[in-house]
Amino acid sequence: MIAGRGDAPEIRRAVERFGDSVSFLGGISDEEKESLLAGASIYVAPQTGGESFGIVLVEAMAAHTAVVASDIPAFRAVLEDGRAGALFETGNSDSLARTLIDLLSDRDRLEELSASGARSSAQYDWEVVADKVFEVYKLAIAMGSPADSGTRRARDLIRGRGEEGDELA
Repeated sequence: MIAGRGDAPEIRRAVERFGDSVSFLGGISDEEKESLLAGASIYVAPQTGGESFGIVLVEAMAAHTAVVASDIPAFRAVLEDGRAGALFETGNSDSLARTLIDLLSDRDRLEELSASGARSSAQYDWEVVADKVFEVYKLAIAMGSPADSGTRRARDLIRGRGEEGDELA
């Protein structure tokens, strides 16, 4: 199953030889995505760039679905260099095919990646993230304002005052 708003005509041509064994779902709701991820053996993320994080990887991992993703920096980080999911060479369909065949042929490895991904996804749970953000705010407050901790010149510039303490226009 292929879900999303990607370049479907190009992909359809590339997989038409597989006939009805490939389904194109188009754009789906969050609820549909959750259901699909929970029922999948593997989630494949073949992006070639432009991803700053990879939240969909975390969503798949949280659903106990093994993840196979292109080896872009954001995905490599989320998948902990391959410990929480399998990586393949970006843009290389042969590398993707080998990775999928290897995983589908090794049920133990597939289950190991599913479990590892689920454990790793916990660090992205909103309650965990919120606690970390709160700690950063507390640290920033404890350190004080840059205007209070800098030189008089810096404080004056930050406050909009010139050399002689005159207000800047």
